[in-house]
Amino acid sequence: MTLYYEAIDNAKTHQAIATALEGRRHAAANAIANATSEEEIDEKISQLLGGAITPKSSEAGAQASRDLNELISENLAKYGRLQNVPSSFSVFAHGICPGGNCNQGGERKGRVFTPVHRDKACSRCRFRLTGPAFLAGLTMNANILISEISASAEKERNLNKEILEHEDADMPTTILETRVNQEISFRDELWADWAAEVTTIQECITKTKESCEGSSTLPIEHVSIGFSLTEKHHLSMLHTICQNSKIILGSSMDVPTGLKERRDSMLFDIVANNNAETYLVRLDKKEREKAFDALGDMINELENKTPEGADFIDRLLKGDEKLPPSLLPSLTQRQADLEVFND
Repeated sequence: MTLYYEAIDNAKTHQAIATALEGRRHAAANAIANATSEEEIDEKISQLLGGAITPKSSEAGAQASRDLNELISENLAKYGRLQNVPSSFSVFAHGICPGGNCNQGGERKGRVFTPVHRDKACSRCRFRLTGPAFLAGLTMNANILISEISASAEKERNLNKEILEHEDADMPTTILETRVNQEISFRDELWADWAAEVTTIQECITKTKESCEGSSTLPIEHVSIGFSLTEKHHLSMLHTICQNSKIILGSSMDVPTGLKERRDSMLFDIVANNNAETYLVRLDKKEREKAFDALGDMINELENKTPEGADFIDRLLKGDEKLPPSLLPSLTQRQADLEVFND
């Protein structure tokens, strides 16, 4: 999933959009956190946030909007400013929690509100305050959810393999089968989160396009933007998340544990298949991270330019395809220099 300017190469402008929106996110978050009245918050939401987006545009969305306004009003009356709300006021890459409770952020069941399905499952939370200024973070969060869905599917495949092995050995499979069911239920929740986030992104883009006709000060005003859902290799998605986490302040906390390591492992396999792994091994940690980032950028560019796309990346990982020679001189030369030095 990529934010892009229409009629301009999206691969070259996504980072520029994210960087521009990041400044706007900071301004909106600081202004809302320090506002001392509901009127001031409404003004900042309109001027800086670009408008507020609730989880749904239906009756449930209207109720969520009322709930959010009530929460803001209560916390302002009690604490003076939202940033003074103990522990629960948080600014995320994808929006602001103005002091809500995850245990009451879900749908209404009778007279009570249910919890969201896990801690910080903000995509469907009725308390999240978000809008066009958070577009880059919303897109990143949608990609993170897809990466988690992919990881969940892999877990299910591994569990099913274990079930088959146990069945072949006439061993009980009840425990494994219950874990499969739990994983499927969890993944269903992730899909619902992802669908809600995509809807929010679409509504943010609609608001942004509408604001372009007025006097909005969004960093992307007067430019038509959109987003695309494009099939990409898993490596490309992981790399995009890693790179965006460096642009959006604090978003590294939202990156699932092990995601960067999975990206680095896949990139190392590609380097090893091109006989340049010694170079990476001998680099210090910071330089190795820079090398992985640069290689990831090149791999993403290759995927975009190669007709085979994701299949090309698969072949690189299997060693059936080699990186273009033009990408390797700096790696191989550096490796040769190290070998001469060590000799």
